[in-house]
Order: sequence, then structure tokens, then C-alpha cells
Amino acid sequence: MLRFTQSVLLTALIGSALVSADGGFAQSCSSWGGGDGDGTLIAQCEGKQYSISLDQCLGNHNGQLVGQYNGGFGGSCNDFEYSGDSFYATCKNDAGNYGSTGININNIIGFNNPNGLSCFGFYADPCLDGGCDGL
Repeated sequence: MLRFTQSVLLTALIGSALVSADGGFAQSCSSWGGGDGDGTLIAQCEGKQYSISLDQCLGNHNGQLVGQYNGGFGGSCNDFEYSGDSFYATCKNDAGNYGSTGININNIIGFNNPNGLSCFGFYADPCLDGGCDGL
């Protein structure tokens, strides 16, 4: 019974580390998409363009995208696509196979004026000198 309790507690702790308190950027941003297929989110929010590297916000957990601070999903995922509030990629699982996965980035990425796009307390800078490429 003690091992089961420890296992449940460990699972709960790991799970809570993968979830972000940020979120809701879509309510403040009028359009968003990707830049050059590199896993960067570019968004038009309250009159300014912002970009944030999703490597700061997403991880790959056995082939599934998860919200994770400094997750570095780009090292094991490719073929990035945005559709509405969702971000899709093809990611490698623990067995070495690739499969399609998606995640609602509105639950992970937040927006705060004047700080910009954020996840897990990490804030991106506004795009300067003519905006960001890709939006």
C-alpha cells in the first residue's frame, strides 16, 4: 500500500509540473500563427506583434505534447501546424516511432499588457522593427 501511495503522489507531482497557470492569450490577440515552421508562436495582441518560442512552453512526453516550462519539444517533434487555438506536431515517442499530436495552446500561453505573451512566468519580447516574420 505504501508503494501505491508513493506512486500516486509522484504521478500527481509530475502532472502538476506539466500544467501551466498561464493561459487565455486568445481573448487578447486577434490573430496568430507560426513563423518559418520553427515552433515559434507569433500573435497580434492589442496593436503589437509578439513572438514566443514554444520550446519554452511545450514538452514531448512519450509522443504527446504537454505544457512544460522549457520543455524543448522541438528536439523531437516536427511538421508544426496551427488550427484555431490548437497547435499540432508530429512527435517521437519512447519507442522511437512518430505520431501526430496536438494541444490547446490557449490553455498554456497567456497575454499580459505590457509584458506580452507568456508561459510558466516566461515572457517574450514584442516584435520590433517591422514585426515578426510569418504573420
